[in-house]
Parts: sequence; C-alpha cells; structure tokens
Amino acid sequence: MQNPPLDLSPWDRSHRLTVALYRFGRCLPDPERQSLGMELARAASDVPVLFGESLRQSSRRRARALVDAARARAHEVECLLQILRELPFLNRKMLRVLLRENKEIIELLLEHSNDL
Repeated sequence: MQNPPLDLSPWDRSHRLTVALYRFGRCLPDPERQSLGMELARAASDVPVLFGESLRQSSRRRARALVDAARARAHEVECLLQILRELPFLNRKMLRVLLRENKEIIELLLEHSNDL
C-alpha cells in the first residue's frame, strides 16, 4: 500500500508568514521592534520548524506532539499580533491580513494533528 502524499501546506504557509512577519517587524518603532518584534519573529519561525520536524517522526504520538507545539506557537503569534493591533501607528489592514493567515495556519495544523 502506498503512503498518502504529504501535505506541506502548513509548512509552506507558515514559512511565508514568518518571512512576512520579519519584514513587518522592520516597520516597528525601535522599542517595539526590540521587544514584541523579536518575540513575534521567534514564535513565528518555530512554527515551520516544528511542523517540519513532525514529518520526520516515525512515532505518530511524537509527530502529533510536535504539530501541537507548532500550533501553540502559532497561537502565541496571534496573541502578539493582537497586542500590536492596539498600537496606533501600525497598518491595520496589514495586521488583519497577517491575523487571518495565521488563523488559517492554526486550522491547518489542527487538521493535520487530528489526522495523525
């Protein structure tokens, strides 16, 4: 029996979101860039790394734990974006786009976790 094809869309989309968040972080004023921007970049970059590592696991239990950890980091990204949304000097339209994409990634990760 042949293995089903791997769905790499959570990795691809979270990787693209990470790059977008790095670019977005450069637009932040210095105090926010040094605090929230760095936390945001760190949390976002963990999502594709953890998901990618889950694909290499032979144990479903370990793979699910890594996907769930990726999802937890994506939730952290959401919380940080919500905090940034309260700041008056940021582009609200861009924040909405980033939040929507992150939410869809969280849903993809949940689907992937449930399939394991």
